[in-house]
Order: sequence, then C-alpha cells, then structure tokens
Amino acid sequence: MDSVLSQSSRRIGIIINYIGLLLLLALHYSGKQIGWNHMFTAGIAVMLALSLITFFMIHMKTGLWKLVHTKSENLDERQMQVTREALEFSYKVLAITTVSIIYYMAIFSGGGVDMVTVVSLLYLAHTLPSSVIGWKQKEV
Repeated sequence: MDSVLSQSSRRIGIIINYIGLLLLLALHYSGKQIGWNHMFTAGIAVMLALSLITFFMIHMKTGLWKLVHTKSENLDERQMQVTREALEFSYKVLAITTVSIIYYMAIFSGGGVDMVTVVSLLYLAHTLPSSVIGWKQKEV
C-alpha cells in the first residue's frame, strides 16, 4: 500500500535526499583529494544511508517511483500528463547538469569522469522525474 505524505513532507524528504547525495559526492572528492581517513569513510556511509532511507520513503513508499516507471497504457490521462511533464522537465535539467559536469571535469580535473559521478547522474536520471511530481503535486 502506498503511503500518503503531505506535499511539504515530500519536499523536505526530496531536499534531504539530494543534499545527502551532494554531501556524499563532496566527501568522496574531498577524501580523494586530501587523503582517506575514517571520518570520510564514516561520513560517506552516513550520507549513503540517509540517501537510501529518504529514497525509500519518498519514491518507493509513496508510489512515485511506480508512477514514473509504469507503462503509459496503464496510466489514466491525468497521470500520463503529470508524468510526461515531469519527464520533460527532468531531462532538460539532467542534460544541462550532465554537460556542465563533463565540462567541469574536463577543464579542472584532467578529463575523466569517475564512476561515483556516473552513478550519481544515473541516480538523478531515475529519481528526478518522481521528485518533480512529488514536489509539484498536492496529492499523489
């Protein structure tokens, strides 16, 4: 059964989820630059746990993940419109974000995009549409 969260609760969860992801990336790159220690490793573990918990609460328990990943013939007209608009917006944001990261990495870090960045972008690609719906819609 899908859990019902208020729009403000979903928004807070979405913010926490993406802040956790950004902090995870910051800790990863800081550890890579400065040198790994137990604090970086513990910080990454905490941020990963936070991101997983908020992902489960916001995307899975509310049914947003299922909505975005359902075939269009199984959705009603309103759901199709909401999903299409969220996908459209999300992929515009994702395209700009991806190109910006690739340019940044090419200029400032010698060219290569590492696996942590790739996985983070894949996560963003899969969660951004349901995050947009969770953010914009009063009821889901």
